[in-house]
Amino acid sequence: MKGNEATVEVFFSAIKGLTKKQRSELFGRMSQDPAMREDILDLALIEQSRADKGRDIDWSDFKAKRISAKL
Repeated sequence: MKGNEATVEVFFSAIKGLTKKQRSELFGRMSQDPAMREDILDLALIEQSRADKGRDIDWSDFKAKRISAKL
């Protein structure tokens, strides 16, 4: 395991070990940080698109969803 992978594993294990209330507080704080919020929204869009396999989306529609998700 490389250094970056080990660091990720440590943080992932720590987050999994939190209580539901602690995770909620952590994710609440993360959502207040603009860069982290953008990353989270990007991940949500990626997961949504994986569930919609085989469906094409127009680039302008994608951008509009992306912009509205940021608001």
